[in-house]
Amino acid sequence: MPVQPAIGPQEITLQVQEDFDTAVGSWELAHFLYLLRAAYARALELGLHDSDDVLQNEHYLTTQFKKPFYAPTESAREVADLFSADLGENELRFRRISYSSPLEITCVCLAAALTLAVILSGGKAQFMGFRFILPPLGTGIKSLRDALGLSPPTRRRRLK
Repeated sequence: MPVQPAIGPQEITLQVQEDFDTAVGSWELAHFLYLLRAAYARALELGLHDSDDVLQNEHYLTTQFKKPFYAPTESAREVADLFSADLGENELRFRRISYSSPLEITCVCLAAALTLAVILSGGKAQFMGFRFILPPLGTGIKSLRDALGLSPPTRRRRLK
């Protein structure tokens, strides 16, 4: 398990940059949160301590992040293991989800690990007030699937 960082969990707001004309689909939101949790868990394995270090070493950390996912046949199992891993006190917790366009998700977590997960989703970290800007959910899903070595999701079939 990762080395304990000097700074404990912090409250961070994720803001999804998407105008929703209709309600958010449950599959899309659940899939995004699944991938985000797996990416956060993988970022914890890297022993990150400081969000500024993540921003300064983004390329190197992205390369380190992707190492376990180079074998596509193993990626799905690795992601499932990361998603279900016991993160103890470093768990990614959700305090509030507000659907008022933009969608905002307030979580309590380790900022450095979430910073890397947000960057991999195609988002941007703004440390004034700890507000991270995420791309539209579909873009975030695609970016996280790429970072985690997963193939594009198969099209969901309609129920009859």
